[in-house]
Parts: sequence; structure tokens; C-alpha cells
Amino acid sequence: MQFDSGRDAMYQKHPSNVICSLKYANRHWIVDAEENDRPALSSFATEVRRAYKPSREDRRPIHASHVKAHKMFAHAGKDVIDHLSGNVQGITLDKDVRALRMHECETCIQSKSAAQVSRRASDNQATRPFYQIVVDLVQLIPTGETCYNGDRYLLHAVCEYSKWHEAVTLVNKSLPVVIAALKALLHKIERQYGYTVIVLKVNSDRGYGLKLYRIARQAGLKIELRAPDTPEQLGAAEKAGNIIITKARSLRIKAGLPKSLSNELAITATKITNVTPTRSIDWKTPYERVHGKQPSVAHFSQIGCKAYVLNKKLKKADKLESRTFVGYLVGYNSSNIFRIWLPKKNQVIRVRDVIFQRSSLYNNQERFQKEDVIQEEIKILNILHTVEVEADPEEVTKQQQHQQLSKDQSFLPTPEPSDRGTVPPQEWTGDDRDSDRASEPTEQISVEDQQDAEDQDTGEQIQDQLLDEL
Repeated sequence: MQFDSGRDAMYQKHPSNVICSLKYANRHWIVDAEENDRPALSSFATEVRRAYKPSREDRRPIHASHVKAHKMFAHAGKDVIDHLSGNVQGITLDKDVRALRMHECETCIQSKSAAQVSRRASDNQATRPFYQIVVDLVQLIPTGETCYNGDRYLLHAVCEYSKWHEAVTLVNKSLPVVIAALKALLHKIERQYGYTVIVLKVNSDRGYGLKLYRIARQAGLKIELRAPDTPEQLGAAEKAGNIIITKARSLRIKAGLPKSLSNELAITATKITNVTPTRSIDWKTPYERVHGKQPSVAHFSQIGCKAYVLNKKLKKADKLESRTFVGYLVGYNSSNIFRIWLPKKNQVIRVRDVIFQRSSLYNNQERFQKEDVIQEEIKILNILHTVEVEADPEEVTKQQQHQQLSKDQSFLPTPEPSDRGTVPPQEWTGDDRDSDRASEPTEQISVEDQQDAEDQDTGEQIQDQLLDEL
């Protein structure tokens, strides 16, 4: 816009396009319009009255639809928008149009999508033990580490009807190893428990594959594979596996056992769970659901307690040797066969003849051993340094001659003991001596004996002196 001082007007782009006229009054330019275009003064009063509102007064309420309120309140749900008017002030909603639901709003679909977990009961419910089992693979130990015997994985199965747990440890989760373990599990259920598995739920892990379908087709089984990245479909197996690992972790921490025994502790936790009352089966034990009777736990002891195992490998002539060796309880094979871990050899053995010291755990023994080592180091540090002493060459020569004489006389037979001890070889007189040597002068023999005695006394004095200096 430009100002035309000759006409006292404002125009835009071209002088003929006059926007308004200006009038100078009281040192101000006043905007004016053509006489025919001037509005009435009353209209100015109305506009001023409408536009002006003191800040001390409350704001006017917002009039909005449910759809607008849904967008205004960060895409809240329909129930939230319905309860908005009665719980907040400053907004009035139209009741004609309802709020959008999640599947009707594209923004809600993109921002609120989550896993769709179904809580509906399955149509194929188990009515007897082992009708339907769920199998899962659990990694026992971090990558790069192994248990004491090389195991790394746990193949875990649980019966959805009886809550009975079965577990076997594996070296790896390759296809041949997993398939062989599943076959052995199915045969065990059929032969030992007398039940046939109908439905097998497994994880769609790379350890199973298409070969599992062929095996199931040959055995007449029904397999239900969960969808990828949806562990909720195997919720029973995931929860049961978590129970086993939690129990094994508790056993290890309390006893202070090393993590290399994770496989033994996982199997032991499985056996303990099978004889533990469970809420989901009316506080009965899985053992009672499967076998029809209550289990006996009279052979149980605290895992990790000290065990004195009868040593059956002792020599018959070794009468004064200890009859036992020490290990620690890590599991059970039956009611009278126990699995004992030997720390020094890092091996687990199966024994029957064993006595448990239930108040002594492995972590306590390890602490005592560390204290003994510390005390032993303190005693060693208190010993003074030894001082080297140079021996006289003549005395060393005499000692060597005396040792050589003793070696030369070592062929002589051992003399019979006398009342005061053993007769020295020099005083022994045998029939196999030479007549020439027997006829030697007595004085010469006595001189030699006296010289040997003096040499021996000198050697003993030197040895005593060295010991005293040390």
C-alpha cells in the first residue's frame, strides 16, 4: 500500500485503487471512508461491546462433538468421552454423534495396536492325564558356558490336566537331539504311566521343523504349533517352565552350589514340583493325579547338605582309613538312591549308602575352608627367613666319606634287635667274614672304629648347628 499526499488517500498497486481517505486532525492522520460506505455509529458500539470481555470473568464453555473431543483428548476411548461432561467443566458435548471406536479411527489403530491375547477356553480340553502335553525348550546356562557334563538346555513338558512335569537335559538344541528326546518322552509316558498322548503343543522353534510333523503323523498325534513371536499361545508351558527355573534358582542360591550344576538342580526341581500341592488342581499333588495315591517324601533332605558316602573301594588291609568320603546332595533317583556331587572331582554319582548332615550346607563348608586357608597363610607369613651357612670343605668331605661307607655296608643282613636296640654293623660278627680280616690286630680295628665315631660325631654336630641356625 502507498500514501498519496496530494489526495490524502491510501491506494494499492495503482492510484485508481483507493483503499481509504485520510484526514489530518490534531497531528494525527485519521482513516475515513467514502460517505456512502460509512457504517452507522451504533454498529461500532455493538462490535466494541461484543469484542471486549474482562479477564476476570470465566471463559465460555467449548461446544464440541464427541468426534472432536476424541481428537482433542489424545484419542481417548468412547467410554472416556461419554463421562467427560459430568466430570470436567468448560466443555459441552453434542449428544447426537458418539465418539469413535478404536477400529474406526486410523490413528488409534496405528498407535494402540497390541498383542491380541485370547482368554477363551480351548475347545479341545483334556479330560485325563497326558491327553494333552505342552513342550518347551529352556536355556539353562549363558551362551559360551556349559554344565559340569556339557549340558546346556532343558526340554520341559507339562500335562495340562494333571500339572505333571517331565524334564530332560540336552547338550544342544539341534534337530536330531530334540527329536530323539521327544520320542523318548512319549515312550516313557506310554510305558511307565500307561497313557497315550493325543495332542502335542510345541514351540515353533528351529529345533522342531517339518520332521516333527512326519513323526506325529506316523504316531497319530495332533500337533499344535504356536504362531511366531506369540509366546502367549503356550502360556501353560511358559509359566510351568518359569516355575521350574525359579525353584532351581532358589535351591542353588540357598545351598551356594555352582551354576555348573544347573542341569541337576532343574531335574530336582521338577521332581519336587510333582509332589507339591498345586492350587489349580484343588491343592492336590500332580503325583496323586497321575498315580491315584499320595506321594511319600520321607527320603527328602535339603539340597546342598553334606553327605557322607560309604567308600566301598577301600583295600581290605587298610583298617585305619576313614570309611566314608564327603559329597553334597543335588538330587534323587528314587526313594533310596541319591545323587551326590563330589566337588574335588566335579562329578555326580548315584549312591544308596549315605548319611546326611542336614545342618551343614555347601556354602558354609566353602566359607570354613576359606578361613582355614587365610589362617594358614598367616602362619606361613610369621616364619622367619632362613639364613644360608657356608660349610667347611673338610667337614663336607668327611660327611661324603661316611655316607659312602654306609652304602658299602648296605648289603649286610639286618641284625637281630638287642635289649637296647639294633646292633651296629661294625659290632656284628658273622661266619661269612674272612679269616684274614678276623685275624687283624685289635688295636688297628679299634683305631678305625674310633675315627669313624669321631667323624660321625662331627657330622652330627654340624647338622645340629645348621638346624639351630635355621
